[in-house]
Amino acid sequence: MDTSTSNRAPGALPPIGSACEFDGYLLDPAARTLSRHGRPVDLNPRAFDLLLALVLAAGTVLPRETLLRSAWHGADVTDANLRVQISTLRKALAEHGGGDRHIDSVPGKGYCFVAQVRWRAAAPAPADHHSMPLGRDDAVVHIAGLLQEKGLVTLAGTGGVGKSAVARAVAARFAGAGLRAVTLDLALPGAGPALPFAAAPSLLILENCEFDTDLAAALAQALPRLHPGMPVLAVSRESLQLSRETVFRLPPLALPPRGAGLTLAEACRYAAVQLFCRRARMHSPDFHVDDGDVPELIELCQALDGLPLALELAARDTAWRRYAELLPSAAAAPAPEPPPAAHPQGALRQQSMWQSLDWDFQRLSAREQTALCRLSVFRSGFGMISVSCALTGCGLPESLVLPTLQSLVAKSLVTVDHGPDFTLYRLLNSTKAYALERYVARRRQCQALYPTNLRDLPPLLLPDLLL
Repeated sequence: MDTSTSNRAPGALPPIGSACEFDGYLLDPAARTLSRHGRPVDLNPRAFDLLLALVLAAGTVLPRETLLRSAWHGADVTDANLRVQISTLRKALAEHGGGDRHIDSVPGKGYCFVAQVRWRAAAPAPADHHSMPLGRDDAVVHIAGLLQEKGLVTLAGTGGVGKSAVARAVAARFAGAGLRAVTLDLALPGAGPALPFAAAPSLLILENCEFDTDLAAALAQALPRLHPGMPVLAVSRESLQLSRETVFRLPPLALPPRGAGLTLAEACRYAAVQLFCRRARMHSPDFHVDDGDVPELIELCQALDGLPLALELAARDTAWRRYAELLPSAAAAPAPEPPPAAHPQGALRQQSMWQSLDWDFQRLSAREQTALCRLSVFRSGFGMISVSCALTGCGLPESLVLPTLQSLVAKSLVTVDHGPDFTLYRLLNSTKAYALERYVARRRQCQALYPTNLRDLPPLLLPDLLL
């Protein structure tokens, strides 16, 4: 099936399962790949999102606000970040050949994709046995089995835990069996429920469902009715609250225990350590650790919660920061100023976990924001009695304590450890650092409004948003 740009409204999504051709390039939105004459073009996720948004609106000027929303999903970033990624994208396209111009700058308005594009049905992706993310073999096999058995599975987890990578590995597993998977990204502008399929897929992946859980739920229910037997994998930070939904919560990568006296070889049997070391060597050829560095290496991976994104970002920093400098800043708030100009992309990478948490925080209700801030004061795991004392202490009615906690758990901001005779809750280090920073900032603001000792004020005199 070939569909030219002239037959589509600018910005409208093409049929699911389609790929775009321009100037010898092939852009596959479902597989999130770009190639030219069969040779892959390596793009970072931001640059890929920008290219996809521009191509979808080929011939139309996209304002900076639209592009920022497409690639940063509402995070508070500046025009400088956009210019850096547009420059990266132009450079990547120029290095791989083709026409001289693909993206035009329109002063005061935005950017426009000027190359001629043509949409056609994408070829099924071949199975990639090297695409399995580290430490996720069992999860991929289990999710694939759940999809065949249950039909609707939500792959849930906190930001940065690697949900999208696992979803791609599930799609690759289906492709290896000759089954076709397509992806619909709900973070892209214009995504809607009335999208036609180029051909009925064997698996539909709904990516970034947290951007519109109502739409995701509607699609998860409606599309399988149009295509009976088609399983749906929803990738989200929270469940879709559907009766026939099976939720698989993706945990962080396996971490080695502290104080176990492990050698480097033994520590690298754990996926978190192995991922960090692999990526650090990739970005900094002179990166070196030995057995004497293992305690600090384990401490770093623990501070980063075993989150693949956090580990990847810290590993990239080894190219311009000493290894010993990574540990004290692993879970700290990012500096308000960008790093030196010699590393313009470092600021974006360094702050991306913080931006992800900021996006999560802004979506919470005032009550949930207050609760998350209050829970950040606990050093480690805490039980229900501690939760009740902390939240009722800031004026939350006892009847709302459990629903509020359950909502934070559902949104992957609070984790739960179930034991044989106990249940403990905790915040990941990155979440705790973020929420504690907001908590301190709010108390400072409250202190400025009420210049006295906060302990002397009745809780009801303190606005909920400032506690």
